[in-house]
Amino acid sequence: MTFLRRFLAGFCLRACRSLLVFFLVRFLVILLVLLWTSLPLRALDAPSASKKGVKEGTIVFLAASLQPVLLDIEKRHGLSLKLVPASSGLLARQIAAGAPADLYLTADTKWTTWLRRRHVRLLASKTFLSNRLALVEPRAVSTASHEEKILSAAETRARLVSATRIAIGDPSHVPVGLYAQQVLVSLSLDKPAFLAKLVPLVNTRATVLHVERGEVPLGIVYRSDALWAKRAQSQLRAECTSKCAKMRIVGYLPSDLHAPIAYDMLLLSEKGRGLYAFLSDAAAREDFFRFGFAPL
Repeated sequence: MTFLRRFLAGFCLRACRSLLVFFLVRFLVILLVLLWTSLPLRALDAPSASKKGVKEGTIVFLAASLQPVLLDIEKRHGLSLKLVPASSGLLARQIAAGAPADLYLTADTKWTTWLRRRHVRLLASKTFLSNRLALVEPRAVSTASHEEKILSAAETRARLVSATRIAIGDPSHVPVGLYAQQVLVSLSLDKPAFLAKLVPLVNTRATVLHVERGEVPLGIVYRSDALWAKRAQSQLRAECTSKCAKMRIVGYLPSDLHAPIAYDMLLLSEKGRGLYAFLSDAAAREDFFRFGFAPL
């Protein structure tokens, strides 16, 4: 009888322990499932903007030539930025006047010096990109290899002289126009009779559109803009009239005819520090390269 009682007591104890372990494991599994399903979907995205340290709503003043690649970066990497594209000079003047901006991307390093002389507080700055000039005309896009040709000084001069009108960025505040002006000086084409053929425009994007629409027979733009236009012909046609033409790259201008093309990135507030770091890393450098820029 005593043996039977001991046996039953031991059996009940083991059974209770097994049930306790079973319910404890079940409780933990349910708890983990509840915690997992309650996580915000954005926390499961990889990689998320928060992991990059890029703050939502970062205000970026950027040269117009950088708009396509920044829009692509924003979409590809899941960022939420406030982009303000315009000519570098116009943006610099707005920053000096107190316009709120967290990051400033300029296509001409002289505007960095200009802001420093006006005692604008810069938390950090660096030269991070390069580009080159392209001569473009409104013809059907060709995939021929000569589109990557670097023109000689003589070829460049002959093309410019033969054109009746030439679209460029306004040299007074648009860096691509300033570089184009330097090319004309180097080729001794800075005489009044020739300068009368120039059509100065508000930024490099406007120059691309004028050439696309066939409103001018020749234009000087950045290589990045010319390559972007080749990818986005349908988008450009939507903004054009029914007579909109495609754009062809005639060739690239010799880099020794103008000052080196360099883009600066200026950190203006702590909020922009995450994006400043992100645009300096390898992933962003690859994005810039795909759009025709040369990361430094």
